[in-house]
Amino acid sequence: MQLKPFLLDVWLDQYEHNIDFNLAASTGPNWTVNEILALADDETRHRFLNHKLVYSHPAGADSLREAIAEMQPVPVEAVLIVTGSSEAIVALMWL
Repeated sequence: MQLKPFLLDVWLDQYEHNIDFNLAASTGPNWTVNEILALADDETRHRFLNHKLVYSHPAGADSLREAIAEMQPVPVEAVLIVTGSSEAIVALMWL
C-alpha cells in the first residue's frame, strides 16, 4: 500500500534536525545519557544503571507518585502518571 506523504513529517524531516534553537519543539534539550548521569550523584547513577526495564504499575511508579504528591500537597492516591497529553485528556474525559 502506498500512502500519500504526510507533509508535516516531510517538512520536519527536512528542517528540524539542523538548527541550533528549536523554539517550537515539544521536547527538551538533546542530551546524551552520559550528560544526564553526570548531573547525578553516585548512588543515583548506580540505581539508574541497575534498574530493570519492566512495565511499571498502571498508575505510575510509587516513588514518582509520592514525589509529585509531596510537591502538590495531595494524597498519593490522587496522582496518576500518564504517558502524554493525549492520555491525560482521555483520563479527564472519563471522569
